[in-house]
Order: sequence, then structure tokens, then C-alpha cells
Amino acid sequence: MAKDKTEQKKAKLSFFPTFFSTPKVEKTNAPPRDYLSLAKRYTPKPETFLLAGATAPLELLTIKRIADPKYKLTPYSGIMKELGIKGLIQGWGARVLYCSVGTFTTIGLLDYTDNNLFLTTVLKNPLNLPLSLFSNAQQNGKNLKESFKFVGGSVFNLTVNASFLARNFAGILCWEMGVKVRDYIYKSSGESNTQGATTAAILTSGISATIMNAWLKPFFTGKGPLGLKLAIANALLKDCWPLAGREFISTTMYFINKPFPEKEKQEPVEEPDNEATIRPK
Repeated sequence: MAKDKTEQKKAKLSFFPTFFSTPKVEKTNAPPRDYLSLAKRYTPKPETFLLAGATAPLELLTIKRIADPKYKLTPYSGIMKELGIKGLIQGWGARVLYCSVGTFTTIGLLDYTDNNLFLTTVLKNPLNLPLSLFSNAQQNGKNLKESFKFVGGSVFNLTVNASFLARNFAGILCWEMGVKVRDYIYKSSGESNTQGATTAAILTSGISATIMNAWLKPFFTGKGPLGLKLAIANALLKDCWPLAGREFISTTMYFINKPFPEKEKQEPVEEPDNEATIRPK
């Protein structure tokens, strides 16, 4: 009976795209799970939180730029002058929480789903969307009561969920492109060049994520006609240093915490005895 239920669950999940997944290898006589190693694998490096905090002013500049409903956008210098230093760093604690949790749910869920990008995105949505909404509310100067009200009014909105799902899937896809580059360089170097491989991965994912978000974010933020959203997207791409800074920092957070693939263990090869070389005593 239990076996039938398991098969039914597998059938229900079979519609998820498996072309992004790593084939699952059945393990026989697997050793007991080492929880100490697992805890070490998912423990964030201290610099993660500093990097997450650094994204706060860059994210706010990007949001303010996109939300400006004009064809001729206010320059970043004008936004910074209007907000001041205190305004730029408001809500940084909520931003740190969102970025840190988002990074590790992505790493953990990709492991859990055998690298299935779509399933990871679907599972990540309900975990991270409330934190994203709370972070946005805090960065826009709302108090705690207003922030929770904003989260409650938006978290079940289908449009909000769809936009978050789409941008998350595209973002994870950009990160995984970097992972492929990193692992290829790492393997090609005999599993020794970690710094070069990580740098190449950050460049690959950072550039692709910047271009992707410059186009997607304006269409899912604020209201306005299609022509206005296209104008904002073009302007954002031409002058994208806050967005690029935010994407490269977020990408760095991901890759300093994303473990390299385990080194392949090479079994010693026994050389056969060569009878021709054995000299008689």
C-alpha cells in the first residue's frame, strides 16, 4: 500500500521538467548521513552578511529608478540627493535577511531536487516571496505594521507570485550557467584551480543576470503602458551600475557558498606481474 502511494507521488511530480536535472544515481549500501558535514556545507560564510548589506542601497536605487513613471527618468544622482545616506540604507536588515535566506534556499533546494531548476523555483517561491515583499516595504520607508500589511495584501496575489516565479527561474538559470562554467574549468585544471573557476562563474552569471533583470524587472514593477516599460528597460540597461553592482554582489554571495563538486576518487590500479622481468635466483 505504501509502495503504491510512493509511485502515485512520483507520477504527480513527473510533469516537472527533468531536462534541467542531473540523473539520479541509485545508491546501494550508502553510509549513514554525516550531519556534521551537512551543517558545514550549509553554514554561511561570515562575509555573506556583509555582501547582503551592501546590496541594500543598490537595490533601492534600482527600485526608485524603475518606479519613476516618466519617459525621461530621474538620474541616480537626483535619487541619492533626495534620499540621503539614511534613506539609502533604510531597511538594510530586512534586505540582509532576504538575500541570505534566498541564497541558501537556492543552494539547498537544488541539492534536494537533484538540480531541477523549475521544481527548485516552485518550492522557493512560498519560502522567499514574503521576505522579498517585507524587504521592499522596509526599504521604501514603511514601518513594521505597514510592512506586514503590505506583505499580507500581496503574498496571495497571483500576478505578484507569477512575476516572482518568472524572475526567480531566470535568476537561477543565470546562476547555473555560471556553475557549469566553474565546474568545467575546475575539472579541466585537474580540480585545483578554484579561484579562476569561481571568478569566471561570477562574471558569467553576473553579466547574464544584469541583462536579464534590466529587461524583466521593469515589466513586473509598477504600472504603465508597454511603451513606457520598454523605455525604462532600455534606460536601465544603458545606465545599469546599481543593478549590475547588486547582481554581481548577489552572485558572489552564491558562489562563495556553493560547494565545488566532490573530487573523484581514483582507485589504485594493480600492475600485473611481468614474468619476463623476474630473474631466476
